[in-house]
Amino acid sequence: MPLLKNLIKPKLTSTFFKFHCIRIRCQGQTTVTSSAFRHSHIRNPQRGGQNLSNRHVRLEQSLIGKTSLENRAEELRNLTSTVAGTSDKPANGTQRFRGLVIPVKPQEPSSDECCMSGCAICVYDLYDEALSAYDDAVGKVKTTLRSMNIPESEWPRTLRDTDNGKDSDSRRDGRQDVTLSVFEEMERQLKAQKSEPESPSGLGVGSRIESSS
Repeated sequence: MPLLKNLIKPKLTSTFFKFHCIRIRCQGQTTVTSSAFRHSHIRNPQRGGQNLSNRHVRLEQSLIGKTSLENRAEELRNLTSTVAGTSDKPANGTQRFRGLVIPVKPQEPSSDECCMSGCAICVYDLYDEALSAYDDAVGKVKTTLRSMNIPESEWPRTLRDTDNGKDSDSRRDGRQDVTLSVFEEMERQLKAQKSEPESPSGLGVGSRIESSS
């Protein structure tokens, strides 16, 4: 009996090893291991998901846009922290009126500045923050000009074209629409990728699985 057990044990071990080292033979020509098939299945670009070939470009543009908006928001906050924007060191390209620095409206991010990766702090969030700081700075400049009894007809056009009431609300609604449209576009792309037919993997259902001899 001990001899019989010793003969059976190596045979079972060999069978177990063969089971884990099975090979998939397709049409009697190509032979690939199951692990290689799994890796090729993962690398198949037609299985869906995002196209990451240009992801580094989008991330770079997103970082540039975020840095620019953060700097712009900081400049606007510095304007509001002074006496109604009477800063002695205005930023380049700023306009002065009656000794007051006229705030410059931040630029809306371009389509390639959002990486569409669901960042915790999106470039559109920073844009919204910069616009809020812009509204505060404009409001303080207007309050100071009114206290100086300067007619609104003499104000710079950028101040006369802004209304902290309806205009701010409409801009806020517009910012929400822009953010919503970005995520809707991302959803549309993901759905389109999922609806694409899967490309044949080259290993049909009828492939014959044989254990290695």
